[in-house]
Amino acid sequence: MKSMAQLASSFVPIIFGSDINAYGITRSFNEAYGLQSVVISKLLLGPCRNTKFISRVITKSDIEEENVFLEVLDSLASDEQYDGRSFVLVPCGDSYSELISKLRNDLSPRFKFNTIDYELHKKLNRKKTFYEICDEHGIPRPETQILNKNNYLTEQLALEFPVIIKPANSILYWQTSFPGKRKVFLARDKSEYDKILNAVYNSTYDDELILQEYITGEDEAEIHAYSNQKGEVQIAQFDRMVLGSPTPDGIGSHTAEIITKNPEISERFTKLLKALKYRGYSNFDLKYDPKRKDWVTFEVNLRPARCSFALSAAGNDVVKFLVEDVLHNRDIEIVPLENDILYTIIPDNLLRKYIHPPLLDEVNQLLDENRVVRHYLPKSDYSIRRVIDHLRNQHAYYGKFRKYFGKSMYTDL
Repeated sequence: MKSMAQLASSFVPIIFGSDINAYGITRSFNEAYGLQSVVISKLLLGPCRNTKFISRVITKSDIEEENVFLEVLDSLASDEQYDGRSFVLVPCGDSYSELISKLRNDLSPRFKFNTIDYELHKKLNRKKTFYEICDEHGIPRPETQILNKNNYLTEQLALEFPVIIKPANSILYWQTSFPGKRKVFLARDKSEYDKILNAVYNSTYDDELILQEYITGEDEAEIHAYSNQKGEVQIAQFDRMVLGSPTPDGIGSHTAEIITKNPEISERFTKLLKALKYRGYSNFDLKYDPKRKDWVTFEVNLRPARCSFALSAAGNDVVKFLVEDVLHNRDIEIVPLENDILYTIIPDNLLRKYIHPPLLDEVNQLLDENRVVRHYLPKSDYSIRRVIDHLRNQHAYYGKFRKYFGKSMYTDL
């Protein structure tokens, strides 16, 4: 069996994307294996600037084009400084996950990764077919209506206001731009509903739209999962959202969550992943519906989630699942969660100010007992420039919460 040092020297981590998810992945590679990562992205975002966890950054504005994606990886593979080393690929964005799945035959065997076949990827990535899969396997999901560019002006709305409006094809949607754009819209009446539909379909987006019932309440969660190359689910960690991102493009993303246990829900998604013979990272967005008295799922991310470092925070390094699987053909030993842990990316006083009141006592207790893991700026990443970047990042959240909190889904069209 290879030692940790031998294993670390045998591969290079390649991270696609440069958001906070990518930073958490690079941090995990450094803490688990002592390695620096290569980051490939359209542009270098703040979370991955001036960090000791990254050895090289490659930015290409057209990296999401198949030929460019392959050219960049081929160039890395032929670089003499990496002779004899494998490359472990981790997508931190939907488009990168899709590319690796679609181009898997071109990337093997030099590049190591774990992903599903492209046909299953397409089914799970499209909300319409994902919901059909949910229905087939008894997974609760919101009442839904599908519109397209040809019928949105004539199709009668079958749901009551307020209504959630979001794209069926998230990858295509993020490639378009229009005034008042939101990741998810909340239409409170027919006037807002018409304005949103017209704005979307007057842009370059021409795929389907999802209309959904609005589920009341503040109880949200997510499942962080990893399935090995044999389709065996190694972990399905349940994290309750403490506070979500306030910005229009961050709806559904978490800024803080409590790592806890919900065996029933973890088992529900373990069974689903097994039935699908899923492979690789997955992440399910959930919300508790008081009417159903159950958790409903909105979507699945076919990659590590934005807060995937929460796996590491709970004692199970997020990247070890993949590395041990694709390089060593073995599973890691899961560290069981003994006590709840707070995972956060924002300042404590913001968390306390905007948190849903029923969670305040629990969060205060976790903070007071120092059962907290902070995403940014571990001691191993200290430098003057990194500290300055971190302070700017944390300060920016104050303005974001002041401007958008409670209003991020409302249109200003």
